[in-house]
Amino acid sequence: MRLRKNLNEISQIKEIFKIILEELPLAIIVSDASGYPIYQNKSATKLLGKNLDPNTEISNFVLYYNAFIENSEIQYPNIKLPFYLALKGEESKVDDIEIRNGADKIFLEITSKPIFNYQYEVIYTISILRDITHLKFLEHELKEKEKIYEIATENVDNLVSILNKEINLEYINEIAYENILGYSKLDFFDKIPYDFIHHDYVAVVIENIRSCFENGECSGRAKIKRKNGSYIFVEYTGKKFIDKDDESKIIIIARDITKYELIKDLENKLIEQIGKKNEELIQLKKFREEFFQDIIHEFRSPLISILGFTELLLKKNNLPTEVIDDLKIIHNNQIRLNDLVNELVNYLKLDKNDVAFEKHRFSVKDLIERLENEFRLILKEKKISIKYENLSNREIVMDKNQIIKLIRNLISNAIKYSKKNSTIEINSQVMNGYWKFSIKDEGFGIRRDDIPKLFTRFGKLKTSKKNGLGLGLSICKKIVDHYKGSIWAESNGLGKGSTFKFKIPIEK
Repeated sequence: MRLRKNLNEISQIKEIFKIILEELPLAIIVSDASGYPIYQNKSATKLLGKNLDPNTEISNFVLYYNAFIENSEIQYPNIKLPFYLALKGEESKVDDIEIRNGADKIFLEITSKPIFNYQYEVIYTISILRDITHLKFLEHELKEKEKIYEIATENVDNLVSILNKEINLEYINEIAYENILGYSKLDFFDKIPYDFIHHDYVAVVIENIRSCFENGECSGRAKIKRKNGSYIFVEYTGKKFIDKDDESKIIIIARDITKYELIKDLENKLIEQIGKKNEELIQLKKFREEFFQDIIHEFRSPLISILGFTELLLKKNNLPTEVIDDLKIIHNNQIRLNDLVNELVNYLKLDKNDVAFEKHRFSVKDLIERLENEFRLILKEKKISIKYENLSNREIVMDKNQIIKLIRNLISNAIKYSKKNSTIEINSQVMNGYWKFSIKDEGFGIRRDDIPKLFTRFGKLKTSKKNGLGLGLSICKKIVDHYKGSIWAESNGLGKGSTFKFKIPIEK
């Protein structure tokens, strides 16, 4: 009775296990000690498409299911099948079996285990089959992407490398490394990246790589040694990523910036040289200013004395006519010399920004008419007439004394270079927030190449035979520049007259 009860319980347990095996999503095949299949669950039938023949040894699986080594035309060797190895008492696993059914194919992972009796003899084998087709396709796509990535990196001019956490090089784009540094992949065997970095940069690179693993990215500059012993400058960026094995790695892309660094060094040297030259020019300018101040001082004192003495002699009534004529010539030349000294003083003050520009409200029209009156005698002598166009009567707010110098120099310049019996045309308008002024003469004109020289210091043209230092127009430019305006000259060439213009923004 008891034996029958135990047998019934065993039978019930078998049925329970059978039900469990039938419902498992895993494909399961059980074979006996002779290799004949004795059980195949529903998942195995669904996966393989048909049941194994119980009269055919499971070692004939290759022929029965048309099994090949994946991605090849070689049938899978029976002796490597896990079914076969399990019958010999070995537990094994393979994942390179490809089952072909016409145009369809699936990839299998098979794990087989032997089941022993108390005498350690194989009495059964149990095999678990898993469909890994999707994984194989993903693996294939990954390999294709890796191949594309490798082709891409091999054909760029930048150095690309991948480092693991042990700071070992796992990948370099060999073509770029060979072209830029002269190294082959073998040159990096049993070496770490720091072996190729200039000692001045090693500590910074180590810190950057550590930071990259911790924070996800890094960047910097370094000097890398070429195979021939020379160094190049590189600018690099690093980015952390997780590979297919779930390991942290970083990819570093380095760009050769040696040329840029050399240019930068050259620029720094040039800047240093320019700085020295600039300092020399500042000292030279200071020396020139002091020199001119000394000349002015030494020249002006005796000039004033001689001028005063000459004027005193001219007041006497008992001097011969010849003496008086000579004294007048001396007096006129003294006045001209005094004007030249004053012109130089004015320029030096403007050049040093040593002039305090004041604010006066005045009429431009009144100022121009007053200056015309100053030149009345010389205008009459040369028979020159002044014609006005659009002479605005509006008031402006500027330094009246500086504006008088500006207009006086331009009128004086026009009279000086005008022919006898000619006309000077003056146009002055105050509108739209600007004062626009022009003075046109019918004089000797200016060569086009000479126009840029007019407003430079001592910018007297070689074609001019007029007296003076050539500072008048330079003083005009200094005054116009102070008011953030612009001044220029126009001429169609020698013998065709000249027009001088300026434009100054005005206070509302």
